[in-house]
Amino acid sequence: MQNIEMLKKKMTDKSISIHELAEKLNVDASTIYRKLQKNGENFTIGEANLIVKVLELSEKEAMSIFFASFVA
Repeated sequence: MQNIEMLKKKMTDKSISIHELAEKLNVDASTIYRKLQKNGENFTIGEANLIVKVLELSEKEAMSIFFASFVA
């Protein structure tokens, strides 16, 4: 599961709207809304990589957002 609240906070911190993020990912804003409502479980690796670049996330931030659950 992904840390969607942290992702939303980073978007707010960088003043990136869902519409702007969707444009950068080359998807419709409704797709981003839907993925956020499902705790991001449908973000692809490619989308996650683009989000990291767009939001200029550190490696630690990216790991905290996209790998929030411990994997045994």
